[in-house]
Amino acid sequence: MNINAFLNLKKFKEREKDQMQKNYQAAVDTFEEKATSLYNLLKEKEELEMKIDDNLSGGMVDLSAIQHHQYAVQMVEDEVKQLHPRVQEARFKMNELEDQRNEAFKQVKKYEKLIELKIEEHSSWLKKEEVREMDEITLQQYSNRVNR
Repeated sequence: MNINAFLNLKKFKEREKDQMQKNYQAAVDTFEEKATSLYNLLKEKEELEMKIDDNLSGGMVDLSAIQHHQYAVQMVEDEVKQLHPRVQEARFKMNELEDQRNEAFKQVKKYEKLIELKIEEHSSWLKKEEVREMDEITLQQYSNRVNR
């Protein structure tokens, strides 16, 4: 394979790598959005539970307020149960795309190394050709001197 073929393959792999990076970043953004939502729900649940505890320790207990807070806690818990699998799915997809992105980076590096080796190989061949030509010229010059 000549070096141009490797350069074209490298360009193709770089485009793939760039697309994988975009896909990975989109997955990270989705995961962060869902994880932040989950975090906010858990924080809201904790605050509601603290309000219930405060109401219970305050002495006078308003039963309807406690029921209202418990209902709110139950609603938040239901939302958490629904959101948790989505967060896990987003995390899984993000990790999967990270692996694909890393593989694409490796592929680009592989082609960079192949190109580097081909350039070194070509350079070495040019030097050998130059030495061979110099030897040939020297031999011709020597032959011309001897024949005079």
